[in-house]
Amino acid sequence: MITVGEVTQEHGTSRKRPLPTTEHFIKFEQDWPVNKSKKVKDNKQLQAYKDLPAKEKQPDPRDNAQAEQDLAEISDRYDVCKFVRREELNDDVRIFTFEHGKSKMDMGVGQHAVCGFLTNGGVVERPYAITRPTGSDKDDGTFDIVCKVLFPSDDAPGGFVSGILDALNADRGDEMLVRGPEGPIVYDGNGHFTITHPKGKKKIHLTHVNFVSGGTGMVPIYTTIKHMIESDTLKEGVQIRFVDCNIDEGEILLKDKLDKWEADHGDTFRVLHILEKPSSKWKGETGLVDKDRLANFCTPPGKDVSVATFVCGPPPMVKATMEAAKSLGFEDHTNLFHY
Repeated sequence: MITVGEVTQEHGTSRKRPLPTTEHFIKFEQDWPVNKSKKVKDNKQLQAYKDLPAKEKQPDPRDNAQAEQDLAEISDRYDVCKFVRREELNDDVRIFTFEHGKSKMDMGVGQHAVCGFLTNGGVVERPYAITRPTGSDKDDGTFDIVCKVLFPSDDAPGGFVSGILDALNADRGDEMLVRGPEGPIVYDGNGHFTITHPKGKKKIHLTHVNFVSGGTGMVPIYTTIKHMIESDTLKEGVQIRFVDCNIDEGEILLKDKLDKWEADHGDTFRVLHILEKPSSKWKGETGLVDKDRLANFCTPPGKDVSVATFVCGPPPMVKATMEAAKSLGFEDHTNLFHY
């Protein structure tokens, strides 16, 4: 066994201690409670966690038999996907590529997969949007997810699942458990969306689409925009506006791609980057998304326009954006939705 602290304490892809693995998957010992608050008030507990003795580098052979039994019990819920590679977008954001092992990826545009790993406390899961294949991509038997890795610090243990993801090794044959697809918003192409909400399922056709995201909440939106731009949506004249909110310049994901789309398709696609705490070199918008910014940049609701606004991000940001959009005339579950 190996502790989650040992999994995540190494930054990047170079690690001194290889992770133990079974034939089918990695089994991690979960010494830190899942969903532990980032602010650790009990210093004694934190110190006790830091002082945990190192586990054996090789797993107990008995664990393999238990692993086989555990995997058999969950095989009807999960696909086992082999890790292929990682690409670093910045210091803590990665693109992870896995083999899906199917003839075709069964995932709606904008939906996410639930990704997990088996621990001694059961399967620990997190949702991640699939960023490839979509748009003009060819399905080569692999798929990508984008993940922000939360590294451990003196105040917090770090992200449990993201730490495991960042420790995966293709040469070792590491694998991940995946189920899905899930997600309430699916882009069907040519301006058509299928929305699942508390009142049921509805299909809508739009000529104008507003997207607003915060941080890694941009991932399902990016996937949808990518499909819209690289499919025949632009020929249909669908107008796309994207408000991308982040803390600082280093937090902006896939900025070069977004800016190139705007340069190439500025008549239909526009992006607005808003940074809360930018450097002195930043020349763009600063602060938080609000009613005025939405009104000035996005397409407003009206009798002569078919428009909807889609929001994804941290709960406080989603709440503030939804309230701002409602003040402009958008209505929940009618032309205002969140992922």
